[in-house]
Amino acid sequence: SETVVNSSKRHITSNHSILDNVSFSKIAASVNGDDVMFLSNDNSDKLFSRFFDPAYSKYVNFFKHISDWTAFVITDSSKKALRMEGTALSAPDPSYFLNVFRDVDGSQPQVQDVLPASTVFAVSMPMANVGKYIDAYKKYLDASSQMDHFKNVSADLESKAGMSPEKWASMTGIKEIALVTFRDKKNLRNVLLIKGSKHNDLPLAHNKYVGFADVVFGQLFSLKDESSYAESYGWEIVGSQVDVNAFISLSSPKTRLMSLLNDADIYSDCNVRNCTLFSYFSLTEFPPILSKVFSSYMAPGFARTLEGISYSPAVLAITKESNELKI
Repeated sequence: SETVVNSSKRHITSNHSILDNVSFSKIAASVNGDDVMFLSNDNSDKLFSRFFDPAYSKYVNFFKHISDWTAFVITDSSKKALRMEGTALSAPDPSYFLNVFRDVDGSQPQVQDVLPASTVFAVSMPMANVGKYIDAYKKYLDASSQMDHFKNVSADLESKAGMSPEKWASMTGIKEIALVTFRDKKNLRNVLLIKGSKHNDLPLAHNKYVGFADVVFGQLFSLKDESSYAESYGWEIVGSQVDVNAFISLSSPKTRLMSLLNDADIYSDCNVRNCTLFSYFSLTEFPPILSKVFSSYMAPGFARTLEGISYSPAVLAITKESNELKI
């Protein structure tokens, strides 16, 4: 745009360079490749307003504070796939959410093995020790001035359920928690999946721990309706009665996502070790979602690009390697 061109001219004539930014210099020195993409997380609000629907603006602060800079090296750019490997730079300040992942031990995600083929979006946090995660998360909350809210909500929930959210997470022995959005005919449905130390097959029942996952794991892992739960396929499934029943029906072994992932040759990308965050998004499973997620400026372009494509998945994983986080 003309604005960007004029701004660039001013920077050149005044001898200003992005390399004057100490954080950028560090992230630039940490990556090596012919095609590199840099993201300033501090300016992610501008990207969100341009690329995404305003309904998703609530996630802006999370991305602004997840790290300082993020860099991606494009390792494969072909007709079949686009693959990138990234690294994130953040100060040791615990107010950066990414440092929560640095302080915990990741694990191999398992949610991809139980997702229905009609999954539109899924995000999960695998963990080796939920107690260690809670300690790191509370450091983040304290540093970002959210601890008082955490304590107040925890106390309120404990008074209603007879157990604190922290104790609930520890007693359940949570090894992975996931949010899943999936298509059920013409409807989108949402459930939380919780992988504990032990799960039996239990029929649908009333959920007395509504809002507990939100407190312990953040707003991303919350639903409008968490009134029901059941245990099936080795997971606790939380949501509305209709959504829980639909998930159980659609995630039977014969109708799971695994076959699609294998056909697309990306199943191995899901089975990563020392993973602290895993996410899956299908751009083609429910085309109307494009106009709901992306801005009116971007959605038409995505729709045209995906014309004639039957399956276009995107997978993201954050892993921990020698105390460094890789994306």
